[in-house]
Amino acid sequence: MVATLRAAIDTARKGTNDQALEFAEVALRGGDVVFFLTNGLPTLNGIIGAYAYNVGYTNAILIPDNRALPPPVNPAGPSIYSPPWNSFEFTSNGVFDATYPRWSDPKTAQTKRPVPSDPAGFTPVPYLIGDTPATAIARAKFSAAHAEHADEFVRIREGVQDRKGNPVARGELSVLAQAAFNTGTATWTAPGLLDIRMWDKRSYDLIVALSIFFLQAMESAGQACMAAAASGNPPRLATPSWTPPSRCRSA
Repeated sequence: MVATLRAAIDTARKGTNDQALEFAEVALRGGDVVFFLTNGLPTLNGIIGAYAYNVGYTNAILIPDNRALPPPVNPAGPSIYSPPWNSFEFTSNGVFDATYPRWSDPKTAQTKRPVPSDPAGFTPVPYLIGDTPATAIARAKFSAAHAEHADEFVRIREGVQDRKGNPVARGELSVLAQAAFNTGTATWTAPGLLDIRMWDKRSYDLIVALSIFFLQAMESAGQACMAAAASGNPPRLATPSWTPPSRCRSA
């Protein structure tokens, strides 16, 4: 990740528009199919690998039987209802498609059902604020570019041709996403590895918040790269910086 960020900054400062757009496509995967088949770690497959791994593990720590257990078996643990198991929504092989219900706002529960529903009524979760400002802007760019440049979106997702029509073997993004999702899920559910079932509520809330905000950072980068590359518009790579809520910063 450090190497990718350094290369991104260098390309943005010194590269041409074409170099920036090509870097955006390469950064999505981090290598070609040979790299994917031989490196043994799907999380190294660029932005899609980091994004989908975090989709897998964040989902794993939100749903039974891996989330922190509630009282009385875990006296200081969180409620089984808060945070909701659907604190974010996704498809396992999705290409930067996760969405984030605004469970900090009680009004959200009027139009979307938290899973599971608390018989005592919905309890807001302060750190589940929906899209961050950067994610909201990147999502809008992503959607607009997808609608306006559908053929280029298909080309980038398939990874069979580069921007100039030359054959490449970069791998299908949804296939890379599924592999990384499986890795994230397995890492956080395998017995004896990462067990958070006896964590207290504060610790559990912090890891969920940290995970979701990091996931949004990876998703924003992926959406911006795809939007820029598909539209041939380098400014679409830019998203504003953002400051996470104080509760997340305390992590």
